[in-house]
Amino acid sequence: MENVIIKRFHKNEIRFAFVNHGRLYTLLMVKSPKWSLKTFDKDLIDNPIHYKNLLNEFFSSWEILKFLSEQNIKISDIQVENENQLKEFM
Repeated sequence: MENVIIKRFHKNEIRFAFVNHGRLYTLLMVKSPKWSLKTFDKDLIDNPIHYKNLLNEFFSSWEILKFLSEQNIKISDIQVENENQLKEFM
């Protein structure tokens, strides 16, 4: 995972952009009332195995873990949209 950019908007929206294997990905995390992580990337939505692998790398990234820690956001508090679809591949 390269070139991680994190932007926080207000108190309830965080956007992540990063390059993985030469491709740009974006994720959106919104708090309402729990944190929900989602993507609008059709390739990820259509390929749950790739999406699961990308999320594993995402949550293993030092920059992401550091940011979440600084914001007092626990990984266990984040709900991944379409999580039931991804559980089949976990």
